[in-house]
Amino acid sequence: KDLQEIFNLDAKKIEIIYHGIDQRFFRKRTLSEIKKIKKKYNIKKDYLFFLGTLESRKNIMRIIEAYERFRNQIIRPLSDKKSKVKISQNIFSKYQLVLAGAKGHDFKKIKKKITDSEYKNDIILPGYVEADDLGALFSGASLFIFPSLYEGFGLPILEAMAKGVPILSSNISSIPEVEIGRAHV
Repeated sequence: KDLQEIFNLDAKKIEIIYHGIDQRFFRKRTLSEIKKIKKKYNIKKDYLFFLGTLESRKNIMRIIEAYERFRNQIIRPLSDKKSKVKISQNIFSKYQLVLAGAKGHDFKKIKKKITDSEYKNDIILPGYVEADDLGALFSGASLFIFPSLYEGFGLPILEAMAKGVPILSSNISSIPEVEIGRAHV
């Protein structure tokens, strides 16, 4: 699409060759491997996972805002079968937000947003993650979040798909091509 728009090329002259994905992402991880990686990165709860450079175009500020809303406003009523009394419990307090990746453009603003958040203790910044740890991090995630504002190609989406992790993404740039058949926001 970018080639067509920027260089005014005919779509018939463009052939797309998609990226491959490392076989390690298809290997099933054991619970003990996942626990070990969670301990290494100080992840104590279930978690929502982002992987990419921590910068403006990756929409990190929006991820943090959505996480805060997620923690503040979404409450599910539960019923106590014995007394028939409804109990409200924030079922999302059990989730941490893991934002993995190297620091990028506007990281200071992102860091300040996290520091100012009432949920700062549940927002984990492991930094750049070693390749050998990625499989277990993806496997342990409850949801992979990738709301990028622009992508050349969303390789982390393929990695999440290979692990069978549900994905929440934007529907711009190359992402719809990567996630053909997936739901977008």
